Amino acid sequence: MFRGRFKSGPGGSRGAFTLVELLVVIAIIGILIALLLPAVQAAREAARRSQCTNNMKQIGLALHNYHDRTQTFPPNIILGSPNLTQAQNGGVLPRAQHHTWISMILPGLEQQALWNTIDFKLRAWGQPHVSTVLNVLLCPSDAGFRDSTQSHNIGWTCYAASEGFHWWPTASLGNWAPWAGLGFTQTGDFSGLFTHGNVNAMRDVLDGTSNTVIAAEANSWGFFGGPAWTSGTGRPRRSAGEAVFRAAFVGTTYAGYPTNEGGTTRFAEVDDSGPKVAGAWFRAAPYVFSPSYLAHWGPNSEWPGASSLHPGGLNCLMGDASVRFVSQTIEWRTWVIINGIRDGYTAPNW
Repeated sequence: MFRGRFKSGPGGSRGAFTLVELLVVIAIIGILIALLLPAVQAAREAARRSQCTNNMKQIGLALHNYHDRTQTFPPNIILGSPNLTQAQNGGVLPRAQHHTWISMILPGLEQQALWNTIDFKLRAWGQPHVSTVLNVLLCPSDAGFRDSTQSHNIGWTCYAASEGFHWWPTASLGNWAPWAGLGFTQTGDFSGLFTHGNVNAMRDVLDGTSNTVIAAEANSWGFFGGPAWTSGTGRPRRSAGEAVFRAAFVGTTYAGYPTNEGGTTRFAEVDDSGPKVAGAWFRAAPYVFSPSYLAHWGPNSEWPGASSLHPGGLNCLMGDASVRFVSQTIEWRTWVIINGIRDGYTAPNW
């Protein structure tokens, strides 16, 4: 094997490697890189997930600080001032404002200066904070939108508040055909902590703060294709033309409704001062939604639900400000239970 590798003689000069030897060395290096790369990627993802966890813990502490000051958690969106019903306001819907729960906890996120720029007596649109992007509101595993033109100059977030089962002011469900088939045998109120039109306090979380999810991740592009009442059945949206992201500081509505369907006249009129709304979403993709999600879809199924780009699951903020990593394939029935603040069900081990 080594014949001819070294020349004989006083100098003992060294010859070149053969082509076969060089290829063997290159192959070994390639194998080592292939073995090391997944470990490096896993380590980087672990660090990103840890940072995401820390972000959510900070959000949880900010929510608790807000509760300490006001004795309630913030509403999902401040849509009218005062938040009167149409009947209470002389038959006219109050003028929209659209400030979000995130806007209200900014001092607890070490953003007092930004909070000082907001006039909560005026609508959010047109105020400079609406376009602000904060690192504490972004998951490091989510590349998101690299410039403001991709998001209509709207600051976005990867963290959304739980509305519970759906977007109505109450989510009491009983004799509903699919319900019984999914293991729900009695009437329960599956409203979340941030159900629209409600302002809840710690005392309203009857299922226990450590057992209740109050916020979760919602990645910047969303998922699609996953049916309702399922978990982990969707696929990530792959283009800006189909993406749905969460605005951090402005709650989007149409015709007084905080979502694209249904609702009540408790909310404010449509706001035409921002990007013009067509139907329920902004006319130009990517589409924008309020910083909240519905448990009607399990994790990583469809855009209204929670979602994440962490492998295998997503971070969830509990009512006691702790953070738990939840599998994307969590049983959907369990997902609904842990998002409800007073449904009366005990979730199985998850």
